[in-house]
Amino acid sequence: MRGHVLGESHRPSPQEISDCDGKMLQYLVRQNRLDLALFPTENMKHACLFLTLQKWLVYVVRTFKENNIFVIVLKGIPLNHLLYGERCIRRSKDIDLWVSPDQLVHAHRCLLGLGFVLDSALSPEELETSSSTFLKESIVDFTYNHASEKISIELHQRTQVVASILFPDPETCSFVTILDTRIPILNLETYFVYLCAHAASHHWSRLQWLVDLAIFYMKFPLDWTMVMKVANETASVRALYESLTLLRSFFKLDTPSFSLSLLDRFSIWYRLKFFRKIWHKPLSNSRILFLSTLLYPYVSQKYRLTIGTVFNTNLCRGQISRYPTHPMWVILFTVLFSHYIKREFRYA
Repeated sequence: MRGHVLGESHRPSPQEISDCDGKMLQYLVRQNRLDLALFPTENMKHACLFLTLQKWLVYVVRTFKENNIFVIVLKGIPLNHLLYGERCIRRSKDIDLWVSPDQLVHAHRCLLGLGFVLDSALSPEELETSSSTFLKESIVDFTYNHASEKISIELHQRTQVVASILFPDPETCSFVTILDTRIPILNLETYFVYLCAHAASHHWSRLQWLVDLAIFYMKFPLDWTMVMKVANETASVRALYESLTLLRSFFKLDTPSFSLSLLDRFSIWYRLKFFRKIWHKPLSNSRILFLSTLLYPYVSQKYRLTIGTVFNTNLCRGQISRYPTHPMWVILFTVLFSHYIKREFRYA
């Protein structure tokens, strides 16, 4: 894998081939979303989906621009173009759009006009008229599915994994050109921190995310002073340090080093200890929850994690029945605790 990413030439020996467990290799490649990179000719289905998403992405961005809605596109198709050009290397199943909260309702109406249907119990219009500050701070995104095509869009009013990133000024953004259309993305330093935080929040469960960061690191010279500033402002230092540690370990990249507190170093060491297990075998929910709390250094971030997994995902969207058994103690704790600290709790 390292040789494939770094462009090194390595021909496996007959002994290495005979020692390889073919079924395990196929399983790991599929689970870690590396099949498009390693076997591109065998994935025409995903290539067709990639082209369909690309077409709709350009159409939606152009429509938003005509309606004076500035949108940032997260991950997905633009990230593939940024890192790999026009080759379909990354799997994408939906389109992630980020708009400022004051343009959320306008963007919602535009998507409805394009034939998308809201797949949430609460609409942006209802959220705007709600008097609940807690509800407005808890809702992160809205999901839309197209009425006739299998296209899904997530409309964000804030980023989910790094909630304290402020909506950027259009003049500070970077752009990716797709089908003669300039697609706005985060500036490179913020984007790198965002990708680190996204992968770390999912416990590096897919090696594709680490490959993306390796390509990103080698392709773009970053201002590391700005990177550390963004990481500190968004409380993503642990996620950034985890990423750089993994890049050094797996790809032998000469990444910068930073001084961390003893608690930060211990939390990162403990989380990294389990990553090889995650890549081969899923961990228990209790272990995953504990690893999640170690990632976030502040109580407000741990609280936001609880809100995101319990309140936002289930209560706000009226989908609590999806649980096999109702975790009533979790619901009660979430509601009471949120009421207690709602004045102190802020996203950014």
